[in-house]
Amino acid sequence: LFNVFGAVLFFLFIRVVPVVSFFETMFPGNPMQQIALMHTLFNVLAAAVFLPLTKILVKAATLLVPGTDPEEEPMRTAFIDKRFLSTPHVALVQTIKEIDRMGKLALENIKDAFDAFINRDDTRTESINSKEKVINYLEHEITDYLVHINQLDFPEHDAVLMGNFFHVVNDLERIGDHAINIVEYVEVLNENKIGFSESSIVEIKSLFDKVVVLLDTALRALRTQDINLLKNIYPMEQEIDDLEKKLRERHIDRLTNNICNVRAGMIFTDIASNLERVADHATNIAYSVA
Repeated sequence: LFNVFGAVLFFLFIRVVPVVSFFETMFPGNPMQQIALMHTLFNVLAAAVFLPLTKILVKAATLLVPGTDPEEEPMRTAFIDKRFLSTPHVALVQTIKEIDRMGKLALENIKDAFDAFINRDDTRTESINSKEKVINYLEHEITDYLVHINQLDFPEHDAVLMGNFFHVVNDLERIGDHAINIVEYVEVLNENKIGFSESSIVEIKSLFDKVVVLLDTALRALRTQDINLLKNIYPMEQEIDDLEKKLRERHIDRLTNNICNVRAGMIFTDIASNLERVADHATNIAYSVA
C-alpha cells in the first residue's frame, strides 16, 4: 500500500514540479546518479506524507487481509532447568517464574474463552485448545521438577512453599479445564441458535470481571510472595460466591417468566458455576503464599 500510493502521489508530484529536468541539469550525462537521487527523493517524500497516515494504512491492510495470526506458546519450559538444582534458592526462584508463566496462560485462556462465549466466536477454539495443551504440559514438567526440588535441603518456610506448589499447578490446570468447558458451549449456542437476555449478559459479565480481578490478584501474590495481597482474597471470593447464587436465582425467575428458554438457562448456570470454581482455584493459589 505504501509503495502503490507513494508511486501514484510521486507521479503526480513530478508532473507538477520539474524534478526530472532539475536532476538532469545537476548531473548531466550521469543517469545512474539521477536515478539514485530520484529514488531517495521518492522514499523521503513518501515517508513524510504517509508517516502521519500510518493508522489509515494499517486499517486498509487489515480490511484487505482480515483475521489474526495466533501466537503459539512453545511446548517447552522457559525457566526451570535440571542444572539449577545444584543451587536450591535459584531453583526455587525459577520455579515461581515457570508457575507464573503457567498462570498467565490460564488467565489468558479464561479471558479468551469468555470473550468467545459472549461474541459466539467459534474461531477462537483452536487457539484456546492449543494453549490448554501447553498448560497441561507445564503441569507435568513443573510437577516433575518439584519432585526433584523436594529432595534438596531448604529452610522450613521454603520447603512448605515448595510443597504448596504441587497444589498450585493442579489449580492452574483446573482453571485451564474450565476455560475449555466455557468455550465448548460456543458451538452449542451457534448450532442451536440459543440466545440470552440482555440482563443475563450484563450479570454474567459482572461475575466474570470479579473472577478475573481475583485470579490476577492471586497470581500477583504468587509472583511477588506478598502476603499483604491476601487480605483482599477472602472478601472477593465471598462476593463472587454471593453473586453466583444471585445469578442463579435471577435466572430461575427469567425461566419462570419465559424470558429465557430452558437450554439457555442450563448453559447460563453452568458458565456461572465454572467461573465460580475458577475463583475457588484462584483463592487456593493465593493462600499457598501463606
